[in-house]
Amino acid sequence: MYKFKFADIGEGIHEGKLLKWEVKVGDKVEDGDTLFSVETDKITAEIPCPVDGTIAKLNYKEGDVIHVGDIVVVIDDGTGDSAAAPAPAKVEAPKETVEAIEEPDAGGVVGEIKVSNELFPSFGGAAPKAPATSNTIVKEDDVSNANDKRTQDGPKVDCEKTYDLIIVGAGPGGYVAAEHAAKNGLKTAIIEREFFGGVCLNVGCIPTKALLKSAKVYKQIKHMQDYGFGMELAEEQINAIKPNWKTVMNRKNEVVGQLTKGVAFLMRSNKVDTYTGEAKYIGDHAIEVNGKKLAYKKLIIATGSRARRIPINGLEEGYKAGFVATSKEALSWTEIPKNLIVIGAGVIGVEFACLFDALGSKVTMLQNIDKILEILDKDIQKTLFDSFVKRGIDIKLSANISKINKDSVELSIGDKIIKIKADKVLISVGRVPNIEAFKDMPNLEIGKRGEIVVDDYCQTSVQDVYAIGDVNGRLMLAHVASAEGVSVVDTIVGHKTRTNYETNPSCIYTFPESSSVGITEQFAKENKLDVVVQKTPYRVSGKALADGETEGFCKIIADKKTGTLLGAHFVGQSSTDIISELSAFMDLEGTVYDLSRTIHPHPTIAELISETCRHAIYKLNKANK
Repeated sequence: MYKFKFADIGEGIHEGKLLKWEVKVGDKVEDGDTLFSVETDKITAEIPCPVDGTIAKLNYKEGDVIHVGDIVVVIDDGTGDSAAAPAPAKVEAPKETVEAIEEPDAGGVVGEIKVSNELFPSFGGAAPKAPATSNTIVKEDDVSNANDKRTQDGPKVDCEKTYDLIIVGAGPGGYVAAEHAAKNGLKTAIIEREFFGGVCLNVGCIPTKALLKSAKVYKQIKHMQDYGFGMELAEEQINAIKPNWKTVMNRKNEVVGQLTKGVAFLMRSNKVDTYTGEAKYIGDHAIEVNGKKLAYKKLIIATGSRARRIPINGLEEGYKAGFVATSKEALSWTEIPKNLIVIGAGVIGVEFACLFDALGSKVTMLQNIDKILEILDKDIQKTLFDSFVKRGIDIKLSANISKINKDSVELSIGDKIIKIKADKVLISVGRVPNIEAFKDMPNLEIGKRGEIVVDDYCQTSVQDVYAIGDVNGRLMLAHVASAEGVSVVDTIVGHKTRTNYETNPSCIYTFPESSSVGITEQFAKENKLDVVVQKTPYRVSGKALADGETEGFCKIIADKKTGTLLGAHFVGQSSTDIISELSAFMDLEGTVYDLSRTIHPHPTIAELISETCRHAIYKLNKANK
């Protein structure tokens, strides 16, 4: 007997309402058949059957609330045992309720962050507002009618299956687009060569943030006496508390595993056909994967990016020996390095520097220009630089690396030659789009940086082909890929929309963390924009004082005549969570007057927003007298 439990699908869902049974006792079912539909506070989904068999018992009736781990239905799959199921109980989410997706070895589920130094748009004119998304179901013929005049050359291929939409790449752009397409009535397939959820979920954003959380907890433990704990402990006893790297990694793997199961569930519950393998363009509107030839009416390329490798003497030898690593390999290290060199002080570099510094490594950062995080607002650059140096991170600017040896790095700063020894070297110098599967597609335009060139609607130079996420090189951020995926599907189903890059929020998970949206103060000065700039320090916040985290600021940039919000920049706790409020206001062309009148709860860090806006208004009133 197979006892089917309601699964934790990885979206923070703990319970749901059983809406409708699609089976009854005695029914024959096959793997993939819908058992029942469930409604949660996040989604309404059809729950697929994981095995072949006969329905033996239904433990709940329509309208009942079911919890993660409850045995909902018992299926006679020929394995024996009694159909009698134990009383429903809330237990740990089972592994067997969702079809497994092949995952890498647990020790290697680590790595690359889906971000790069290209965080901000080229601040031109604001993008038009997108129309509301519709749930219109599109007829098959509607999808095949292209509105543009682009061509798709290539041989005609006989295919065994045709889809309204095929998506290549199941990262945050691909799987979100697949779900949205299926819910809009498109017959959809998604192809992934390695693991569903992509780099971000499996070996990028999520595992890295899980490790950063462990590092933050360790950092707080070291300062527990500031909060009234461990007063009886001597300094050497506190310093004796060390991170258990294996346990830290296991926690990270559990987080990743839960979310990858959630992606698998979303694809199956929305009846998206999934293929695991290398996709290859083989002809006009045709893709091949694992020997299967599939035809598409529309195609979305969402193949992501990989870490850039730059020509440094000794780098390749160091990489092969394991001395040099990209972010992917760095987080699969079996131990924390005592001495770490980080090459590159962009977003990925500073996050990893903070991670290993907090875990006890002696970190040296090498940057070949005279500043860190060069595209960020100058106040963020300065605040984080000072914070890093204060904690003991050695930052060497204007450093020209000449050679990587077996256990050291040679560099020069001006006329000074320096040799630094290390246990490991992390190289973090940007990312390169993955275009190999489509490099032979006729008429596909490739840009100077190896990206697939797209227009404002993510359409490529080839008819019916779109490119989203890192592969189009616009903004290498997971949430941008997801937004582009939704916009492309909306366009395909007849509601032409485009992603508004101007109001895209960007976050850096350092200690302290930072976030930004819109223009920087430097941009305003360089372009001679008439603006008001107002900054409020975290130390005036009651919440920040109570938490003991007063490092940081809230900064607002507004048009001097109208008060329209043009940019916002934060350094400090919770900044990555509250930046979306500023992004939403910018999307709505809101002003500092609107923000100042928005009541923010007390005590919160978000109160800094309204306070900063009020002070900006004092400046506006004075300037406009």
